[in-house]
Amino acid sequence: MAEYNGIKCDQCPAHTSEPVDWLVAIERPDLDGVMYESLESLSDDLPESFTLRHLCGDACARIDFNLWLDRHKQLNLQRKGEAA
Repeated sequence: MAEYNGIKCDQCPAHTSEPVDWLVAIERPDLDGVMYESLESLSDDLPESFTLRHLCGDACARIDFNLWLDRHKQLNLQRKGEAA
């Protein structure tokens, strides 16, 4: 298989070498949340501790947010179980 030089969506098989209108999901370890930025406006000097996911558009951003929300619901249920 040929090597691909570009960006791949982290939610679907889409990939491109010209990511116009792509989004990036950003998670910071010090905050309980996820932020979405356009790839074009993303700063090059983000700390390495940030988690970044490339997303090809709105539909994949919605999927990403739903998966993030499901993970945090599970974490909250685990924390409540541990506290009991």
